Amino acid sequence: MMPSQKSTCAKYRAMKINYASYLLITCFIFLGCVNDPAEYQRRAGEIEQVRNLSDADKFFIVDCLLPGQIRKLGREAIYMTARIPIKTSALDCEEQGGEYVAYNQANKATALQYWLPAAQEGNAEAQVYVGEIFAKGQDTPPDYKSAAEWYRKAAAQGNSRARINLGYLYEKGLGVEKNLAAATELYKKASGFDKENLDYIATLSTTSDSTASPAVTGSHKPVIEIIDPPVSMVRGVPIVKIRSAVKERDIIGRVTDPSGITSLTINDAQNALDAQGKFKSSISIKGDKTPISIVAINKEGGRQNLEFMLAIDDFLNSEPVEAALPLNVINPWKDLEFGNYYALIIGNSDYEKLPDLDTPDEDARAVDSILKSKYGFTTQLLINANRYQLLSALNELRTKLTENDNLLIYYAGHGELDKTNERGQWLPIDAEINNTANWVSNIDVTDILNTMNAKHIIVVADSCYSGAMTRTAIPRIEADLSQKQKLETVKVMIKTKSRTSLTSGGEEQVMDGGGGGHSIFAKAVIDALQNNQGLLEAQQLFDTVSDIVIPVARANSITQTPEYAPIKNAGHDGGEFLFIAI
Repeated sequence: MMPSQKSTCAKYRAMKINYASYLLITCFIFLGCVNDPAEYQRRAGEIEQVRNLSDADKFFIVDCLLPGQIRKLGREAIYMTARIPIKTSALDCEEQGGEYVAYNQANKATALQYWLPAAQEGNAEAQVYVGEIFAKGQDTPPDYKSAAEWYRKAAAQGNSRARINLGYLYEKGLGVEKNLAAATELYKKASGFDKENLDYIATLSTTSDSTASPAVTGSHKPVIEIIDPPVSMVRGVPIVKIRSAVKERDIIGRVTDPSGITSLTINDAQNALDAQGKFKSSISIKGDKTPISIVAINKEGGRQNLEFMLAIDDFLNSEPVEAALPLNVINPWKDLEFGNYYALIIGNSDYEKLPDLDTPDEDARAVDSILKSKYGFTTQLLINANRYQLLSALNELRTKLTENDNLLIYYAGHGELDKTNERGQWLPIDAEINNTANWVSNIDVTDILNTMNAKHIIVVADSCYSGAMTRTAIPRIEADLSQKQKLETVKVMIKTKSRTSLTSGGEEQVMDGGGGGHSIFAKAVIDALQNNQGLLEAQQLFDTVSDIVIPVARANSITQTPEYAPIKNAGHDGGEFLFIAI
């Protein structure tokens, strides 16, 4: 029997508790670790204000305009400073006497009214937000040209977020001429690799043409991704640096296309794809530079080409050749300060008005167990969470986490793609299929992540998570580097903010079973975390999970392709989420 499926882009038995018990649990969530009496009273006031489920909207992030301050100049002159725009929850805005437009009533005009004056005065953060307002469009079509102009102003002031956003526009050719070299240079500066004189090495891939018309034969092109080795940009050319002693270099990649692939050639030689859509080719090194050309053609005639270079590097030749030392050896990383690790784990199986799911609650418990026991996470487990519980837990983390913290959010449950705005939605147990009132938009979750102080955040969703960028904005650790270089690379990654998502699929249906009591995605995640013995990049986790999920789903006549990328507009600065076994 084919495993059941979650609803598109997707998992707490409904707790039968009375109102008094509900308030007790709420009090614990809000007040559990508060020592300061004044802070305790403030939190208690918040509980009173949001005691009704309908007040959960107060947890959403809004553009808030705080009152100006009354200041005195000299003995007699008294003046009012300009009002200050911030992004915070509606509840916090109210407490600070701020002005805001309800989250579901805001539009481009109201957002610009709050942020444009500060941007025009040269505030880099405001300039980034104005650029994002134009890029989102909100109630109007996106204006990427204007977005690029504001990003440039903020990037010129050294703002990392602006550099990431502008790099994305260059990589995709949105509002600017497409330029991968310019994009990679911006990513490098944002991540801090330029300051440490390190190569910025990342995943090289083509991008899907989302504007292609399905009615035009051959208009849709395959996506080619190089899994190993990662690639750096040298004077605008994608380069893989190698030692002169190397005679051959394996190239491992993946080709994806909804219609299927009819032909794949690497340097004009035919190459086969395995069940995961992956290919492997051993390339003979010829001279100082060996060009690589990969061409994929889909069943509709769409053709995609990806080119890069294998180049002998003098610096690598000067480095001592070390015995192979895999990244997951524990000892090299034990003295690095990775910070504190937290996780919010949500598993929704028993729905009030939607079909129940088989595995999310057990998936969540298993993820919770391994994160605590093997990785030292402090976890909060929500089984069968309603909208209020989900949002209040996120809001509590928003107020609690510091710049020394890492956060993993795991969601398993029903999800939907809201066709009116193409936004992914998580469905709590009190959600209704034809009523979006209790749905939780991925965009709203992203807005909450954007206001968190945590250094690194990853969303792992057995579902979709809309609003992704490209993996070029995430640095990689090259296996051929010396151990000293690897340590320096990891140090930079630790210091640089990251906001990424690992999802079980895109817009397609995803499997609710297939993993022996778990979903196939959850089983793959659990096994990969269990098998790791040291340092694990989230991209490595993604590669491992993809290799397991894709063929199992295909064997059940389901197209399910996991995805991993930075989250757009969440504050990604070019870092990476790192798991370290204890």
